[in-house]
Amino acid sequence: MDYNITTENIELIPISGKTTLFFHSDSLQIYPLNDKVLINFLLSIKNYGIEITKQKYKNNKFCELYNYIIKKINTSPITTIYPDLDNQNKKYITIVLPISAKCNLNCPYCFAKTDNGYNFQNFTTQSINEIAEFLINNIKENEHLTIIFFGGEPLLNMEVIKYTVTLFKTKYPNQSINYSITTNGTILDKRIITFFKENKFSVLLSIDGPDNEFNLRKYKNGKSSFSKVMKNIELLKKNNIGFELRATLINNNPYIVETFEFFENLHIPFNIVFAYNSENKANSHLNTYDVNIIYQIEEQLDALLKYYIDKFKRQEKSFNIFFKSISEVLRYRLNKSTICSAGIYYHTIMSNGDIYTCAHLMNDNRYKIGNIHSGYNSNSAYFPVPIHQIYECQTCWIKNICLGGCPSQKISMGKKNDIAMENNICHLEKIKTRFYIKLYYYATKNFPNYFTNEN
Repeated sequence: MDYNITTENIELIPISGKTTLFFHSDSLQIYPLNDKVLINFLLSIKNYGIEITKQKYKNNKFCELYNYIIKKINTSPITTIYPDLDNQNKKYITIVLPISAKCNLNCPYCFAKTDNGYNFQNFTTQSINEIAEFLINNIKENEHLTIIFFGGEPLLNMEVIKYTVTLFKTKYPNQSINYSITTNGTILDKRIITFFKENKFSVLLSIDGPDNEFNLRKYKNGKSSFSKVMKNIELLKKNNIGFELRATLINNNPYIVETFEFFENLHIPFNIVFAYNSENKANSHLNTYDVNIIYQIEEQLDALLKYYIDKFKRQEKSFNIFFKSISEVLRYRLNKSTICSAGIYYHTIMSNGDIYTCAHLMNDNRYKIGNIHSGYNSNSAYFPVPIHQIYECQTCWIKNICLGGCPSQKISMGKKNDIAMENNICHLEKIKTRFYIKLYYYATKNFPNYFTNEN
């Protein structure tokens, strides 16, 4: 495929007084530019379009500059990853089981509950029997299965988790299965960790960063869970359990730099996301992003960039999962088409057998796409949409990175999955993308071997 340059697929990101990063969104190419002639030429196309730029430059000069850039961005092919998006060809490869409808914490931004709590029921051994049989009957021979225990807090239903693992071991011994669990980390003990180790569980543990007033992961009596979780993180490390950390930042958290530094110093893979819209509307003020809040976030990301530049100069790698992910997109120029495979390879199944594309929608039975007992009634309104089908996104320079945004988030906001996010959310995504493109540039500039011998 040959690429061109247009107003829509150019983004110019100033790095210093002399250097500007040219990001070509269609080819996912990044070039640091120091040539003012080239920078001004691209700025003209970005701001005024091809035709006006032609008028500004003599024909020979325009052709010279334009052809030079075209040759650069067409030097190597892009890697295309298009999953099978036909929801009739679904595969039950990754299954989320919201095993527990209870939690011992009271996190205000929790998407697993609505304003009135959890709208689903605890799993029982009987529901596990039925779901296990359904899965075995609907996956191909030798096809690998991943089961993710979710909640609420899944460890509050530990006996059913144990039953699930024992059932597959004894009744379906030839089935290849990976087990994973998302937990708040407060209930872990040596007994549970031994079980994880014996059954090769991977763990995603939620903790929102340092112990300050913006760490909202508290018990129902208002007491902080921080010290208990930190002790259990050390317990996981001591026992060599594979685990990652996940943090949620509410919109006005002023400690973004401190939060990233806190996680980097733990030397554990981590992911940090901003609180987002869900069916839990009680605390929507925590995930609303107006102009002032976005400006404050942008200022903090500028400060965070300085922290990372110093880190790369010291030849220290990052444990930031999202940075690794976006670096792979930029380094290998991965064209992914959709943001996820929810409802295609990834499903959430409830205790009553209801099937959802995503756990973010599981509190509202309007969004279910079928039931293990009554059949699959797919509704394309709840599936991810290929980015080229989201009309409003076609003129956006981050379209091949953000891929239109989370469909379940759109649905929770009352929007259709085939339209763009709200302007403020899009603005926030652009700020984050600029930050990570800069981060990628500085990693390769200051730490040439950054992406070699990766673990």
